[in-house]
Amino acid sequence: MEAKSAFKNFFNTLKILQLIKFNPEKGKIEFSSGRIAFLGEDTLTLFQNELEKIVGENYKVLAYTIGKKLGLNFWKCLEKNFNGKTSEEKIKLACKFVTYSGWGKHEVFLTKNQCTIRVYNSIISNSYKNKHFNSDKPTCHLHCGLLVKLVENAFGWEAEGKETKCASVESKYCEFIIFRKKLI
Repeated sequence: MEAKSAFKNFFNTLKILQLIKFNPEKGKIEFSSGRIAFLGEDTLTLFQNELEKIVGENYKVLAYTIGKKLGLNFWKCLEKNFNGKTSEEKIKLACKFVTYSGWGKHEVFLTKNQCTIRVYNSIISNSYKNKHFNSDKPTCHLHCGLLVKLVENAFGWEAEGKETKCASVESKYCEFIIFRKKLI
């Protein structure tokens, strides 16, 4: 019961629940960023797996790019809550939102021009590991893109990211290193 209360309090603080409109008669759930639907972990993994079959190794870039667009949508849901907050507070709040949205537990570690985010119980890697998909390489390209966009918006600089550890490949967590792009 305590976790459910913490979830509700967090979303109430961000005024997220007020932005969701359920319309079961029309089969719709609407949010500030548009219409939403609940999808299971298998859907994300199946999407990524089928994408790989169609476009080969380029699926990684495509999933990463789609993740960045998704990250921008997450940011738009949250940006009203960032007034007066530091960049560090913004990224931690954004990652807490992603955690409470079911993407896995996010921990943020900051150094100058770099953000390391560990994700326990990642929705994508868990599906790869626990279901019928096998991988010997990191799988969370969509998740990486999402986190890169959150870091870019929190810190105001262009970033690149890489998954350096993945729970679908014998790690206890996924780890994303997101760093400031070097300007030429």
